[in-house]
Amino acid sequence: MLGAGLAGLAAAFELMKSGFDVHVLEASAQPGGRIRTIRDPFPEGLYVEAGATHVVGDPGLLALFSELNVGLFEPARRRWPKRVLFKRGQRSVVNADEALPEEGPPLREDEASLDFNGLLEKYFGKAKDHDPRNLDWSGPEFSRLDGLTAEQFLLERGASEGFRQLAEQSFCPSGNLKTMSGLALMREALNFQLEIGWDSVKRVVGGTDMLPRALAQRLGERVILGAIARRIDQGEHGATVTFTRKGELHQLSARHIVCALPGTLVPQLEMDPVLPAAQLQAFSRINMVSVVQVYAATKTRYWNARGESGNVETDLPVGLIRDEAALQEATAGILGAHPSGAENKRFSSLADEARHREVIDEMERVHPGLKDQLLSVHSVCWDNEPTIRGAFAWLGVGQLTQQQPLLRRPHGAIVFAGDYNSHRPGFMHGALASARRAVAEVVTHEAMRPTAD
Repeated sequence: MLGAGLAGLAAAFELMKSGFDVHVLEASAQPGGRIRTIRDPFPEGLYVEAGATHVVGDPGLLALFSELNVGLFEPARRRWPKRVLFKRGQRSVVNADEALPEEGPPLREDEASLDFNGLLEKYFGKAKDHDPRNLDWSGPEFSRLDGLTAEQFLLERGASEGFRQLAEQSFCPSGNLKTMSGLALMREALNFQLEIGWDSVKRVVGGTDMLPRALAQRLGERVILGAIARRIDQGEHGATVTFTRKGELHQLSARHIVCALPGTLVPQLEMDPVLPAAQLQAFSRINMVSVVQVYAATKTRYWNARGESGNVETDLPVGLIRDEAALQEATAGILGAHPSGAENKRFSSLADEARHREVIDEMERVHPGLKDQLLSVHSVCWDNEPTIRGAFAWLGVGQLTQQQPLLRRPHGAIVFAGDYNSHRPGFMHGALASARRAVAEVVTHEAMRPTAD
C-alpha cells in the first residue's frame, strides 16, 4: 500500500480483515493525508481542521466510524445578534434578523418559485435517475455533455445568469464555469442532491484526524511512516517497491500494490514497465484546486463580546473569515482566513512571514482589535505540501469520460485508489469508495490466480 491517507488506510484495513498481509508506506511523519487536524501552536487545547471537516451521512462512511468506535456529533452553533459584512472597503454591522441586500443577478421568476431541490432537478435531473456514484459515464449523450463547459451546459438548459452564478459558487471546485466540464458540474450537483437526502452532516469528536488515527492504530506496525516510494518493478509474481526511509534504501515485494498516493504524485514514481502513455498523460493532467488557510489565535473571542459570530463574508483577497473554534469551549479563539480563486496561488507563492503579515493586516480591517489580541499565526498551503500538491481534483472539459477511466485502470499488479478517481473528489466518502473498489479488484485478482497442483 502506498500512501496513508484515508483511501490507503481504509484499503489496508479491509485487506487485513480479509486475511491479507499488508504494509502501508507513508512519506510523511503522520497518517491522514488531507485529513489534517492542527493543534499546535493553538492555546487551551483548541484545534482547527485544515482538511476534511464534515462527515456526510454516507452509509459506508458512517459504518466505518461505528466499527472503529470514533465518535460523531451534530454541530449546533449559537446564534449571535449581529452580522458583519465587509464589501467594497466598508465594514457593515446589521442585526442578524435583517435581510441583506441581494448581490449579483437575481433568479428568474420561474426559478425563484422553486426551492433549491427544485432548481437542481430542473437543470440536472434527479439523483435516482442518474446515480452519481456510478462510475460508468459512457455513451454519446454523456460524452457530448462532457465536451461542453459548465457554462455552455447551463446556457443550453436555459439557466439564468443568477442561477449560473449560484451554480458556480455551489458546485464548481475550479471556481469558474468556463473551465469545468458540463458533465462534471452535473455530477457535483447530483452528488449534493443525493447527500442532502442522507443523515445530517456531522463532525468528529476530538477532531477529524481521530479517524486515520484509529485506522493506523488497528493496522499497528504495518504502517511505516517516513517511507518515500521511489520505484515499482513488476515481475511474473507481483511487484517490488523501492523506498527510502531515514536516508536508507529499502525494498518490499508483494503480489499487489494499491497506489493510494495523490494522483499528482504518480508521474514521479519510476515504474518498470512504465505506465502506458495515455494513462501517464491522464495522471499528468489532473487539475488540483489550490487552497490556502491562515489561522490567527487570539487571547479572547472579542468578536463575541460585540455580539458577532466571527464569520464574515468579504470581497478582500483573504476571502471568507470564520471562527474556527466556535464549537470548542475555551477563552481563547481562532479566526481563519480562506482566500478564494487566484488569490490562493498568490498567497501560496509568498514566504510565510509575508503571507501572515498581509492576511493579518486584512483581518484587522474586518475584525478591529485583532493585532492587540494576537497570540500566533499559522498557515497551510496545500500546493506547497510535497507529498500532496494540491487540495482536491476538479475535472475540465472531456476529463470525466476520457481521463477518469484511465486513472482507475490497473497497471499489472498496481491498483490505483484515491478520492481523485472516485465519484466524489475532495470528500471522505469519495476516498472510502475508491478504497473499497481497489480492495474488490485485489480480491478478484487473487481469486483468479491459478492454484498449485
